Amino acid sequence: MYRYEDIRTVHLEMTEACNASCPMCARNLNGGEVNPLLHGAELSIADIEQIFPVDFVKQLNRIYMSGNYGDPAVASDTLEAFAYFREHNEKINLSMHTNGSMKKPEWWAELAGVINKRGYVIFGLDGLEDTNHLYRQGTVWKNIMRNAEAFIK
Repeated sequence: MYRYEDIRTVHLEMTEACNASCPMCARNLNGGEVNPLLHGAELSIADIEQIFPVDFVKQLNRIYMSGNYGDPAVASDTLEAFAYFREHNEKINLSMHTNGSMKKPEWWAELAGVINKRGYVIFGLDGLEDTNHLYRQGTVWKNIMRNAEAFIK
């Protein structure tokens, strides 16, 4: 049994939405239609502020978004959520797993500033330019590279 005051790490799923249709993802049926059990749920910054009161954020060591049923970068308020966590806990480790092919480079650069060396982003690349689209269907290699470079800079 967990006690609220003992929680230090949170795995947060911001959305059930994704721009990709990866064949082995539980989010869709073999790279096809979206799993009918998913309904497109997404957390807003208002939800985050309600679920994560400031005192709770201050006790955390880590929040990570891995995108089991959706890519966190697809959600509208992911950047705002990370900024909220960082504002109230400058030592928290913030991390995210993503296919990285959505949003503009400016968004990724801003995310890097919010994470600010206290966390990381893992860009899920499968293969290289000539094969990534087979595994990460619906993604665009040049967008992934552009966004990863913006984050790294």
